[in-house]
Amino acid sequence: MHCPNVEVLVLNLSSSTYALPNFIATMKKLKVVMIMNHGLEPTKLTNLSCLSSLPYLRRVRFEKVSITLHDIPKLELNNLEKLSLWLCHFDEPLNESEFDVSETLLQSLQEIEIDYCYNLIELPHWVSQVVSLKKLSITNCNKLCRLLEGIC
Repeated sequence: MHCPNVEVLVLNLSSSTYALPNFIATMKKLKVVMIMNHGLEPTKLTNLSCLSSLPYLRRVRFEKVSITLHDIPKLELNNLEKLSLWLCHFDEPLNESEFDVSETLLQSLQEIEIDYCYNLIELPHWVSQVVSLKKLSITNCNKLCRLLEGIC
């Protein structure tokens, strides 16, 4: 599939696992990606790396998917302004590596919304390094027990 002029992509899922299709990487004008799961359990989302080559991507919304929070800065979404996570399940790696995002990665991120993410215990380290962040909204995450020291 070749859709170079698409600016908004909405994927409605209802499967237990889903690999983002590689053709997303060819949508060079893409500004908004919304991935929503309507199944009973969170969808294990893979192949997020296809989002890395989208120069105009400004907003990403994940709903009821399972992802690894530590992989988000590795996507190098340099123009991303808003990240929304709703009813997400976070698969955490065994060893969290400290990842410096302050200079290059996520340099435009201004807003993070996290809502109803029940297994979120603490924020990943990279959140405290996003210097452009203006709004951090965390609601209904009942297991969240501490914030990072670098968040002011």
